[in-house]
Amino acid sequence: MKKILFVIMLFAMSAFADDMCVVTFKIKQSTFTLSISEHLKNEANKQFLQIPVDCDFYKTLSIGQELHSEFKMGSFFFNGDLSKLKVTVENKQIVRK
Repeated sequence: MKKILFVIMLFAMSAFADDMCVVTFKIKQSTFTLSISEHLKNEANKQFLQIPVDCDFYKTLSIGQELHSEFKMGSFFFNGDLSKLKVTVENKQIVRK
């Protein structure tokens, strides 16, 4: 989660650049289960977040790179689910102003 906040802070810095570097992040929950409906629910609930970032930070990212992966303890204790939240880089693009 700290990396996501770092990306948002870099948004302000990118506003002054000649080119805007935009990164699309995919946020998805993965569940270890044999239930097809649970996998379909996870796929349907994935989110895409497009954020302008600092171009120096943009250059360090690669498509498919996993930025955050965290086991969900609350879900395990209360529901018995083995699941994790995963944030990956889905797309990168440079937008000319």
